[in-house]
Parts: sequence; C-alpha cells; structure tokens
Amino acid sequence: MGKSIRVRFQVKETCRFISHLDKVRSFERAIRRAQLPIAYSQGFNRRPRFAFAQALPVGVTSDAEYADFHLTEYLEAERLKIALNQVLPSGFYVLEAVNLPARAEALMTIIQAAAYRIKLLEQASELPDKIGNLLAQKSIYIDKHTKKGSKQVNIRPWIYQLELNEDGTELSLVCACGSQGNLRPMDILEPLGLKLEEVLIHREALWIEMDPVRRTPIDIVGG
Repeated sequence: MGKSIRVRFQVKETCRFISHLDKVRSFERAIRRAQLPIAYSQGFNRRPRFAFAQALPVGVTSDAEYADFHLTEYLEAERLKIALNQVLPSGFYVLEAVNLPARAEALMTIIQAAAYRIKLLEQASELPDKIGNLLAQKSIYIDKHTKKGSKQVNIRPWIYQLELNEDGTELSLVCACGSQGNLRPMDILEPLGLKLEEVLIHREALWIEMDPVRRTPIDIVGG
C-alpha cells in the first residue's frame, strides 16, 4: 500500500449551497485541526495535497463525494476517517475510507458516470410524456458557459437513464460525469419544463465503470 487514502463523504442539507472552493477550504481547516500528516505541494504557495472527484453542483446534496488525501507517512484509513469527522463542519461526514495502492489513478481521470435522485416538490402531470419525448430525441442542445464563453452542446449522448417513479414524485437520472462528458442534473430541468426551485437534487453515486458491473472509486481499490 502507498501513503494515500481515498474517502467517500456526505454533503448534507446544511452545506448544499457551499461552493466547491469553500468546500476545499473547509477540508484544509479540518486537516490542520486534525493534525494529519498531509503532504504539501512544492513551490512558494504550498498547499495540502488532496483532491476531490468531479465538483458537486451548488445546491445539491450527496452521499457520493470522493477525495484522495496524500500523506507523508502510512496511516490506517479508519484513523483518518475518525479524525476528519471529529473536526469537519456538521454538514460534511466521511462515510468510508480506504488505503490506496501506490500510483493509484487520480479520481478526476477515472470517474465516468453519476446517479442523481431529483425530488419534485410539486407533481407535474405532463412529465411522463415530456420524458418520453426527451429520450426520443437524437439531439438536445443547451448553452454551456465556460471561461472561454458560451457554446451549444448536445447533451443527449450524456443521458444514460431517466425515469420517473410510480407515484410521480421523483426522477432518477444516470448521466455522464467525467472528462469525456459532464452533465449537470440542472441541465435536464428546462427541457422537462421544470425549474430549479421546484426540485431537490441528491447525488447518489459516482461510478468509474458502467458495464458489465457498476463500480465506485472505492470498489476499484479492492480489485
């Protein structure tokens, strides 16, 4: 085993509006308070060496956030989990932790897909038809805003699964999430005639493989 540890953690309701940058700062403070043997980057502005998987959209809760912590010495993963949970803000909670083998692939390079649960605060009677029409389309273009400006992107290939539960109160979405494509759950709301304030979104899983078996970033550590 190497000196790095991978964790899966929750983002609860109280922290769902925290930005990705503020999340990084919260973990930096927790690392210092827990006095963990964290490694630091080189150079003038040295930073603790830890990295998250794909950023969680602001306003979304999650049971499937992942981070890799790079240490200066070997530490049992369970000890890091306990230490972080003692000092993290109450809206974050580490669910599990595993020691990584040496030269493990970075989280950002291995994530392929995400699963979301979208709770509807009001029932929409026309939603089943809208879902059917959406999935029947070969192309669904939306505006994507980047640092270089805005551009039209076809998100249809990134929607792997979209279903409404029997009582019409919840959507299940499985979509691309990674370097080959990244669909935010908010991106499908407008095509379905929904508004962000009409839903609650929860990330249920991140997967590194979809076929033949769905595996998480924790699963791969065990082979």
